[in-house]
Amino acid sequence: MTAPADAGPDPGRRAESVDVVVVGGGIAGLAAAHDLVGAGVDVVLLESADHVGGKVHARELGGRPLDVGADSLVARHGAGVDLARRLGLDVVHPTTGTVQLLVDGRLRALPPAAPFGVPTDLVGLARAGVLSPAGLARAALEAVWPRAPHDPDDRSVADVVAARYGQEVVDRLVEPMLGGIYAGRPDRLSVEATTPLVAAADRRGRSLAHALQHALSRRGDAGPVFATPRGLMASLPSTLAGRLGDVVRTHSAVTGVTGDPGGWEVAVDGVGGEQSLRAAAVVFATPAHVTARLLAGVAPGSAAELGLVEHASVAVVALHYGDADVDDLPAASGILVPRREGRLVKAATWLARKWPHLADRGAVLRASVGRIDDQRFAELDDDELADAVDAEVRDLTGLSSSATDAVVQRWPHALPQYEVGHLARIDRVRHNLPAGLLLAGAAYDGIGVSPCVASGRAAAADVTRHVAAG
Repeated sequence: MTAPADAGPDPGRRAESVDVVVVGGGIAGLAAAHDLVGAGVDVVLLESADHVGGKVHARELGGRPLDVGADSLVARHGAGVDLARRLGLDVVHPTTGTVQLLVDGRLRALPPAAPFGVPTDLVGLARAGVLSPAGLARAALEAVWPRAPHDPDDRSVADVVAARYGQEVVDRLVEPMLGGIYAGRPDRLSVEATTPLVAAADRRGRSLAHALQHALSRRGDAGPVFATPRGLMASLPSTLAGRLGDVVRTHSAVTGVTGDPGGWEVAVDGVGGEQSLRAAAVVFATPAHVTARLLAGVAPGSAAELGLVEHASVAVVALHYGDADVDDLPAASGILVPRREGRLVKAATWLARKWPHLADRGAVLRASVGRIDDQRFAELDDDELADAVDAEVRDLTGLSSSATDAVVQRWPHALPQYEVGHLARIDRVRHNLPAGLLLAGAAYDGIGVSPCVASGRAAAADVTRHVAAG
């Protein structure tokens, strides 16, 4: 992240000139810089921290590194996998495994064929036993339930799904799915921004289940959903940084941006003190609230809009059960916990069950906590949080022994909330930016490593054209 915008560059200091400055060394900024270097553009990437990668980060657990941020790529969104392979990284896919859902205190298998928690197989839904009899009866009427008049404007995911299936499907299926991705509320998250496939299916057919089935069959993506570089996801940003070399400058906090489309000056507080860079273009690959502060003096309208984007704080708790035999772990690779269950943990994954290349790590679990409206974890210190998560995990799974090692990684203001109207807001933000200022990252074009790679690459393509034209 970068520091707030306090002041512009010192007018008495000569600015270093480059074609492009990329602000932020997360995966979006790294992907943008990588493409710019490949296009022969003179670029500098500035990162305030002592390392790059942003929320793609590893720490040690049991004496070995472990991803404590993003740990997988959406394989069907090819940008992340393509980049990993172009960098020479070996990409692996999860083993076949089931995900369990906590329902009224009991773990049950997640229903099949339920993209984003929206069921398309009502027979499978009934067999899963995750709905009450009344909830199942209401969901079974999905194809014949009278449709509300179509609203051309954006709606929440909950509005769309509850109108078709009833509220129980939202609370027990959709909410834990989206809670794991966005840490948000289905009644506030935009259906167009978070589940565009559901939004399109809702517009297309009387039955949402049938329309989703048709859309999925036409898409033809029956392969693995997730992938990761063998070893660590954190190898992706570290490899990118290695390729970029001196282009990357860590310990370099941007403190202000001034200028106009004729030339931008970026003030930096770095290892050598205060300095400034002059560039034809600046790519902001920073969280929305940071970008808003940096844009306040040069694009106040866009800054004001970005300042309205909320962010949820979350944490990852990794636990090692040293005395547990992997064969004694639950058969499922993961657990999803709906908000209605009142637990601290919202999702958990047994790494040896999910990733074949991590089978030798033994009984290691990654749990995530935190929602936009549930920040109980923030009131606990790291030891208290690890103990609380350990207690919940043992209660859910029946493990008799406590974890022997733990690591807690907190991610404050990590997940931007794609609330109703988000896409229109980002369109306005970009439309009102002066020429030569561009945005990339999770707040704009999708949450997750692959969308951020695509966002960074798109910004690089736009800025390359801008530099060539200027």
